[in-house]
Amino acid sequence: MAHIQAQIDRSLLNPLFDNYKLADSQPPVHVPLPSPLNLSVLHQTSTAATPFRILELFGRSNLLVPCPSAAASQAPAAADAAANVVYLDDTRCLVHAQLPPVSHASPDPAAVRFTRLHALPAGSPSPSPLQAASPARPPIVLPPSIVFVDIPTDGPTSRVVMLVSDGGIHSSYAVEAFSFCPATLQTTHLATIQVAHSPLAVCEGSMVLDAVESNGELLVCVLQAMPAIKGDNHSQQRTLPPVRFALSLVRVHLPVHVAGDSALPTKSVLGDVLLTLVGDSAPFFARIEAEDLALCISAPTPFEPLRSQSTRDHKQLDSNGNVQAKAIEPPAPTSAASATTTTEATAEPAASAEPAPPPYAWTQTGDEVTIVVSLPEPSAKQDIRVVFQHNTISAKCLRRDATYIAGTLFDSIHPADCLWTLEDGRRLTLYLEKTNSDMRWTHVFEHDDGVLESLEPGVLAEYLERLEKYQGGAGIRGTDGGDGSSMAVDQDTSLGGPGHMEFQTVTERQENVDFEGASMVLMRAALSHGDGAAGHAMVTHQSTMPGMSWLGGSLDRAARRVGGRLMVFMVQSDVDAIVFELHMGMRLQHTATVCALGFVQASKRDKKLVCLTDDKELAFVLESKQYLYAYERPLARESSAKQFVVDLAGHGHAAGPGGPSLVLGIAQTGHRRVCVLQQGSLALVDL
Repeated sequence: MAHIQAQIDRSLLNPLFDNYKLADSQPPVHVPLPSPLNLSVLHQTSTAATPFRILELFGRSNLLVPCPSAAASQAPAAADAAANVVYLDDTRCLVHAQLPPVSHASPDPAAVRFTRLHALPAGSPSPSPLQAASPARPPIVLPPSIVFVDIPTDGPTSRVVMLVSDGGIHSSYAVEAFSFCPATLQTTHLATIQVAHSPLAVCEGSMVLDAVESNGELLVCVLQAMPAIKGDNHSQQRTLPPVRFALSLVRVHLPVHVAGDSALPTKSVLGDVLLTLVGDSAPFFARIEAEDLALCISAPTPFEPLRSQSTRDHKQLDSNGNVQAKAIEPPAPTSAASATTTTEATAEPAASAEPAPPPYAWTQTGDEVTIVVSLPEPSAKQDIRVVFQHNTISAKCLRRDATYIAGTLFDSIHPADCLWTLEDGRRLTLYLEKTNSDMRWTHVFEHDDGVLESLEPGVLAEYLERLEKYQGGAGIRGTDGGDGSSMAVDQDTSLGGPGHMEFQTVTERQENVDFEGASMVLMRAALSHGDGAAGHAMVTHQSTMPGMSWLGGSLDRAARRVGGRLMVFMVQSDVDAIVFELHMGMRLQHTATVCALGFVQASKRDKKLVCLTDDKELAFVLESKQYLYAYERPLARESSAKQFVVDLAGHGHAAGPGGPSLVLGIAQTGHRRVCVLQQGSLALVDL
């Protein structure tokens, strides 16, 4: 495996940049939708029962997709002559919106034309084996997705195949394929693609991330959720989150050479899963390299190959067109030591068995209580969430949806004077400031959990010495400015011990404050054999992007791959946003810098998306309810640039019964125009 290092071009940085200056912008033009989007119907998911990673994926999903136009397919330079977008409504129907040309000074809402293209086929849902075995458990549903694929033809224009998934509401496996004519908007259902997996990966939900044409076939990248399985091989080795994600490269034999002919009969097609990668978090993006049968992906945590083989040999479709799959069986014991029967396993433990270690260690002084938690796996600072309240504390890992310590305390504390540290990614230390300094705690929590005060005095002295050195240099205690803002500072090895220690204060006032961008891993996986018949997946390239964190991608109006370019995305490095182009073969190129965007986006609340126009001139921070912030990319050696603030809820156009309606997506529809999808309207924004 090759380790790739992302190189920053210092000539593209601007040390002279000082600030953004607020500029006037036109108010958005709101166009009412034919029918408002009811999220409870659209998502079919419960906040209380849905794993955090699924909610996180919904939160950063873009549900508005730019649609190929007839003018753009004939002459890409004329792409601004007409702009089109498409989305999936509550009735599982594809809705097309044709927007007025950008040349219009102020768009007329009456000039926007909505067309219902096609409803997704109805039929009997096909539950996953896990859901069939546990019908009381609600199925996992992923966000809806739409991807367009250009199909080369012998004529002057190409034909288009549209792949659509409702996220798994109808079927745990299905992806619908349509032919689409941009000139006439004629949409014809071609087939229902069933995505099957080996018994090692029983999945729920479906989301299409990318698709390309290759030698008369379609290669499709599909994301699915993998609920935790009792008896999974991995679960015997480590604690798994409630849900993992399977990212698959699927080969589909569709009659794409005749796409657009209405005479084709509707049928179910079984997709051939060439390779599958499994990870603990949903990817930020995934792109297909058709020539090498490879996937380039970026995610908060690494993906690992699943033992992969062609599914066409051992999966069949039943008479209803659904995939026949077997339920997961617990793995057989692999050794005599593990072949213990259930009766033997429940027998009395041997006298030599050692008791499980306590979940934490703690000690106290007159003013403070110190709690040390050893984490089961290395964790990043941005994955740890610690909340101090007057009578309770909680510490959890968001990425694994695991709670390390939580409960009502023995006595009250001062939340603003409490802090926590993470050292070497494994040792989490909580420093609690007592409200009553003369009160000696007999245990940490209100109800005695049996954990005695046992932290060694020498270890406590070491912690306090490090804390005093840090506070003496940075003054962390009491420096939150009274506004609830948090701070996090890296400490070098001069303070003792290997690695680094990270400090952060969190109180109940800070629940809605966004922290730094998410950590990211960039990797490429491919089949070891090009034909996919007997190959297996292997990771060929990987980069952990040290010192960088994910911000967002580009709003490409055309899905074409230009010059081998797969993706344009932004990462935060220091205070700036670094724009990288990802090319085939995992080649990274730094092409632009948006000065201070990494700093300013961290202060925005309720962020949904951070994105960039296809010409890299404007960067956006889109909130989930009310505001769209736009920043012009400063030219070389400029000390300032323009900032625009657009109120998407102005004049009550986007307001719902409970206040501003949620923002569901954004698409670039012109040189300096974007279209924002809200629950009740499309907002056209010119900058």
